[in-house]
Amino acid sequence: MANHDEESDVVVPVGDDDRDGEIIDLYNPENPVVLTEDFDGNNGVSVSKFQERIVQLAIKDGRIPIEGFDALLLLAAYPGLLESDFDGVKSSEGHYEMVGDGLRYVRDKGQPVSSAEQTISNEGFDLLLINISRRTGISLSDEENIEAIIKEMQTDYSVVQVQDEFPEKIVYGDNMGLLNQDELRSDCSARGGTFNTCGSVCSNTADMCTEQCAFTCEFTDVPVF
Repeated sequence: MANHDEESDVVVPVGDDDRDGEIIDLYNPENPVVLTEDFDGNNGVSVSKFQERIVQLAIKDGRIPIEGFDALLLLAAYPGLLESDFDGVKSSEGHYEMVGDGLRYVRDKGQPVSSAEQTISNEGFDLLLINISRRTGISLSDEENIEAIIKEMQTDYSVVQVQDEFPEKIVYGDNMGLLNQDELRSDCSARGGTFNTCGSVCSNTADMCTEQCAFTCEFTDVPVF
């Protein structure tokens, strides 16, 4: 069962845990998010399944926290996660927020302080899923997309991946929302090239090419035959 807010369309499940049906005020009219505790095939994805899967996979990888998973543990377990994915995510006794370029934990409750204070709460997993969905562009309208989101979480984008390589340039890719420009610029500089934010995905000698922008590293003084 879930509560609806007619102005937001964001639905937060009501269960037997600490979720009280509060609406998360993160509505984006271009990307509405619907969450349900028990997926019925029509209304959205199951947050509980998302939480269960990422915890299950992290434990399988040898991480077995006594108090549950906090942001640092999940960042270590899933290289595709960004600190910004945890912005606003609630924990047992506080929340995480981005300050400048870094993530910090903010305590919201008084004393006493428990050892599980930074453990992500059920409500926190709700927002974590929304944040990842909006960053990656993976819709939450289909239950199967949970696995697609998890796959993105498992992909290490800090390791520069090359989509295509030609004598005159390297094509990093056209999925610009998931590629780190700073890391690509550094990689291109180390290769002695010039970084282009809207280069071609094809070789300069190609007879036909799809017109689309891609991050490329382009080299000068390369002979064209």
